Amino acid sequence: MLENFFGSKEKEFPGSSLNTLKSEHLKEGVRPIIAAVGTFGDFRDDNGDILNKIYNQSDNMKNTEDVDYYAKLKDSQNKNFKHPFDNSYVISSINEKDKVSWAYKNCTGVVVSGIDKQTLKNVSFLSHQDPDFFLVSESYANNTQMFLKDIQENIIEMKKNCLPGTIDAAIFGGNYFIDDDERKKAYLKSIETLSSGISELLGFTPPVIVGPKMVHGGSDNVYFDNENRRLYIVRPETGNSTSESYLPKDIKKQEKMWQKRDFE
Repeated sequence: MLENFFGSKEKEFPGSSLNTLKSEHLKEGVRPIIAAVGTFGDFRDDNGDILNKIYNQSDNMKNTEDVDYYAKLKDSQNKNFKHPFDNSYVISSINEKDKVSWAYKNCTGVVVSGIDKQTLKNVSFLSHQDPDFFLVSESYANNTQMFLKDIQENIIEMKKNCLPGTIDAAIFGGNYFIDDDERKKAYLKSIETLSSGISELLGFTPPVIVGPKMVHGGSDNVYFDNENRRLYIVRPETGNSTSESYLPKDIKKQEKMWQKRDFE
């Protein structure tokens, strides 16, 4: 058994020893999900195409799914999204479209991609979930279980319809503030909950493809290029340990590096 980052024993499952940062869970030749992380200025200087897509200013957005956390419930449900309440979470349907979602503040996100057995093309879904909702298990009829049930339904569908060895997944988003113990706890618990809920079905632990933000008032805005499995993340600052990918089991090691910023 492995010690998880809260000191308890981590559940073992087939494939739990695979290093997903090295794509050991994927068949040879299958492309992993890769993140491109930068500030608004970074992407603006790189011709601005990604910014146009993220902020819906591109002329060609027909193949892009707007996974809008702030959308009206009826609009989300008409697109077969899982979106139970305002200020809760939204999980897109599974399809070949690119995905866009903005204003991940405290919220975390998950992207899952696989190759469809019938079309042999990439399909994916994207989520956007608020820890102030999906981590609550008492006052609101067990929101954690509601959220996990919904995201696991999508994962089960992916496993059913995608070729074995082609499914990849990644976690991103969230805040970790040195001066806010509640936000720190929420971030750590978010990663634990997402990692555990996804791992038990996929048989591998998804990496956290980019660490948390540490800037008050900042947000992540993301665009997922479905065909190329590339996740573009626009955030307030980059170039430090919070931009690094890591495995959830190594979160305490990463946390020590984040905390050093307070003394630099």
